[in-house]
Amino acid sequence: MKTAAIICEYNPFHNGHLTQINLIKKELKADLILCIMSGDFVERGEPAVFDKFTRASHALNNGADVVLMLPVFASTASADLFSYSAVSILNRLNCIDFLCFGAECDDPDRLIELSHKLESIDINSFEIKELLKKGMTFAAARASLFPEYADLLNGSNNILALEYLNALKVYGSKIKPYIIKREGTSYNDTTLKENALPSASAIRKALCEGNVSSLDSYVPNDVFMSISKETPVFLDDFSQSLYYKLLSESNYSDHLEISGDLSNGIKKNLSSFVSFSSYIDTLKSKNLTYLRISRGLLHILLNIKGTNDSRREMIKEIECVRMLGFRNSDIVKAFFKLIDESSDIKLTVNPAKDKDSFNEATVSMIDEDLFSASLYNNIYCAKSGKQPQNDCSRKLIIV
Repeated sequence: MKTAAIICEYNPFHNGHLTQINLIKKELKADLILCIMSGDFVERGEPAVFDKFTRASHALNNGADVVLMLPVFASTASADLFSYSAVSILNRLNCIDFLCFGAECDDPDRLIELSHKLESIDINSFEIKELLKKGMTFAAARASLFPEYADLLNGSNNILALEYLNALKVYGSKIKPYIIKREGTSYNDTTLKENALPSASAIRKALCEGNVSSLDSYVPNDVFMSISKETPVFLDDFSQSLYYKLLSESNYSDHLEISGDLSNGIKKNLSSFVSFSSYIDTLKSKNLTYLRISRGLLHILLNIKGTNDSRREMIKEIECVRMLGFRNSDIVKAFFKLIDESSDIKLTVNPAKDKDSFNEATVSMIDEDLFSASLYNNIYCAKSGKQPQNDCSRKLIIV
């Protein structure tokens, strides 16, 4: 059995994602595609526009065979911890042949070459610290050390690709990288262009503006029918929850990705809080980007504490990963049998029910995931008028 994995958010699922899945099946002749997907909150430090079960069903209806959930502390982390965590889980499944991901660069060898050069550069290096003192962000500082690769270090998908390559090397993984050239509009492009594969950013903008009808040619038909009936969730829906949490906290700096400077900025500017998004703009500075602040504030809201290093250790200790859904096929049944025989990590459907059998790190992860899901569901239900559901009572998506 040839298995291919995709680390994804599908926020939301669109034609670019469908093209990627079809290409993997065609080029790699993959028998099974496994997606490890962010849950209700994503790497931009925002809620997903649709909940994890809705997005898992979109993936399964469009070619994915199994969808697993990335823990919330990893799905909302910076690119290095996001990538490291996802690769850790995939590697411990012991049955994944390929990790497939997109990049703006169409030269895989050049990406791999740069990934080797970046191995010795981290946020604690002398060179980086000196550049940070001058007001640079970490990304800008790192790019300045390798001007011949500046074009690679400016692409959002390139940066993730480099982190995936590095994580595979750190683990000494047997999983082979398969890099796909990103086509269509750029990752951060917020405009929908005719006859071009869209960015998720452009689709989210249309959803935010209530222009769902404009999306029919940019997402698969089943996805369009689904999101036409759904109520999307956005960052500012969590404004009051965040404000209350900030008022009730006395120490922000013990949360993931909250530096001393950011903690002081939060305290100093709390009286000017109006909304989640406007507060991020208030806190922006030369060396604190919008995304860094958004992630940090989200970690405060979700009570996610620790450092990147402590969380890198934690992900190696977790004993299970949550399954959101699968396709009911013989190949998937054979895959589950393979998991039972060879995997170092268990699949769980109901983490609350199973958590007493796991170690401390796993229980902590499950508690964080369930809390974040509860908060998301409450906000969604308040906005949509639907009745709240217990996250662990949600049925597995089977297609």
